[in-house]
Amino acid sequence: MKAISKNQLKVAKDGVRITRQMFQRSTGNLPQQDDLERCNCPKAGQSGHDSCGWCEVHNGPMFTCLCSLRKRELESAQLQKDTYQKELPGYLAQHPDEDPEIVGPCSHCGYPTSGLSCDNCK
Repeated sequence: MKAISKNQLKVAKDGVRITRQMFQRSTGNLPQQDDLERCNCPKAGQSGHDSCGWCEVHNGPMFTCLCSLRKRELESAQLQKDTYQKELPGYLAQHPDEDPEIVGPCSHCGYPTSGLSCDNCK
């Protein structure tokens, strides 16, 4: 698998579309379905399009790149933490018999619970 040169990446970023050949050189596979559309998406990086575009660091599609996956993982973890901190006082007020020491965030959504999953995610 031959990597795309820095010049080709710069050109791709500056408006020249990622081609089938560039995609194949980078990934070792021919593009499938909407792969090229996602690589060339004009909204790459915007809300709802964080898997679109081309990773210059790893020289490949964002939807296969660990950069993109790790970013989403971190954003999800922060959202769960924020939900837990925001909802904890109300949860404890509604569940006065619960021991605050055993209440923690739901493993799916972050909502406070005394189990692994809150009632919404069970």
